[in-house]
Amino acid sequence: MARVTKCRSCLVKDQSEKVKVDNMYFHDGECLDKYRKHKQFLEKEKQQKDELFYKLLKIHNIEKTIEIPPLFYMKIEEIRNDSGLLGKVDKRYKEGVPYNAISYTYDYCKKNIENVLLNMNFENKLGEMYYCLAIVRNNIVDAYNHKLNQMKQEKIQKEVVTQDMSLDYETPKRIRKDEMDISDIL
Repeated sequence: MARVTKCRSCLVKDQSEKVKVDNMYFHDGECLDKYRKHKQFLEKEKQQKDELFYKLLKIHNIEKTIEIPPLFYMKIEEIRNDSGLLGKVDKRYKEGVPYNAISYTYDYCKKNIENVLLNMNFENKLGEMYYCLAIVRNNIVDAYNHKLNQMKQEKIQKEVVTQDMSLDYETPKRIRKDEMDISDIL
């Protein structure tokens, strides 16, 4: 008699044969595939998050990620999870701006951020980082539109190159009529 176990994906308790992965039981097939896709998604998110925070270290001249204030991590997560600042807080899971888009926006606003860091004095790193994050938050849509335009231009450029490289040039053939030709009359 098999032990009653619960599938971690569909939360159904039964005695059927299940696959054991990382000390958790899953139904073979859809539940297991769903778990593996979610795990891959989380690994990708983790890599993007690490890239973003290493970029923040460079921008703010911080040596270690430990020196980034914990409140700043919360602000980044609010942007990522698309948490509303006003009214009832609905818990959303990874529905906001992805980490790589935030990272691209930091690149897009690099000149503005450098100008602010040179010309303004902040009391602490947290204030400096919040100010830069506010710049980034205000320019996310502009960076997105900029990225779309770049992608369109690259696509058009590739199409032009492929059209130029094609050897299917058709030259119109001109048939010269001889003055002595009488085939039109016949």
